[in-house]
Amino acid sequence: MKRKLPNFNNLKEANFYETEQRLRAKLAEKDWKEKLKPFLPLLIILLIVVPFLAFLVSTQLPSEDSAQEKLDQELSDAADAYQSKYPIIDILPYIGEGFRVDYGLCEKDSSEFCLRVSALSDYLPSARDFLLSLNDYDALDYKIEFPDFLCPFKASSLDVSDLTLEPLEGNYYGAVLDFSFRVLLEKSGSSYKILSEPKLLYSYSDFKNIEKSTIRKLNML
Repeated sequence: MKRKLPNFNNLKEANFYETEQRLRAKLAEKDWKEKLKPFLPLLIILLIVVPFLAFLVSTQLPSEDSAQEKLDQELSDAADAYQSKYPIIDILPYIGEGFRVDYGLCEKDSSEFCLRVSALSDYLPSARDFLLSLNDYDALDYKIEFPDFLCPFKASSLDVSDLTLEPLEGNYYGAVLDFSFRVLLEKSGSSYKILSEPKLLYSYSDFKNIEKSTIRKLNML
């Protein structure tokens, strides 16, 4: 039985076809590399410079943690400055029997800080005594408001002859009205002049040209 010989013509054609395909691929690869050569410096720059720039930007821009730390520090500094300016807040809020002392913005004027006293009417003297008896702080250095108590008196409606005047210092006199409101008067000759609207408690800043000791004596009546 004769063996069938391979068709060398077909084999040659196949080998030629494969060789041609490989050659075309190599030529295409070489052509691609040739086209890429002009861009190699730019690619190198991009691969090196861009990451470096990104690193620099990341070190310059604050992270979320650093931004929060900065905000926390600013708030802490503001709180320290506020406490240094108004040291009495160390003991506030204070809650006593029938009264409470807080602090905040003033409602009756533009002052940024006020002692705000809330009290039942029967415990109003206790609230006053507390503020006037502090050892480490002088409550009269601050504006004082009693939001729950409206003064029923007007200075213009007061008749000096109806008041029981108490001498304070020099030509200054004080008088206590109903509901623990009090008023300051100045004597000139034989007449008296009312210097302010009645209040439950006066601050030093209510009378900037009068000695503090006079204001304290008025509040102690």
